[in-house]
Amino acid sequence: MCLNGSGTVTTGGQTFAMNRYDALYIPLDSAITAASDGNFDLAEISAPVEKHYPLQYVSFTEIQKDSSLHFTAGKPPTERDPNILLGANIDAGRIMAGVTFSSDGNWTSFSAARAFRIA
Repeated sequence: MCLNGSGTVTTGGQTFAMNRYDALYIPLDSAITAASDGNFDLAEISAPVEKHYPLQYVSFTEIQKDSSLHFTAGKPPTERDPNILLGANIDAGRIMAGVTFSSDGNWTSFSAARAFRIA
């Protein structure tokens, strides 16, 4: 998942242009290469699976158009804006990931992920 900046990710013989909050579901045991001319902050999120699932690209722009993946939860002052990037919209094992925005002055929780920067 791209947390900031933009760049490309190559895996499975395909190259994907990644922008902020875009995501890729990358199959188990795949090799990847990431590149950027500037900052490119990625988060790696994983879950154990037994089956091999296909490579899948998820556009944040497209997620914003789907009310089952982007919606408002709660009411002020605890209102949140969840965006499910990896969930029922992809063919995968047991993984769910996304980004949630809260109103100014409030916070949301963050689940563990490994983040790294390509510079």
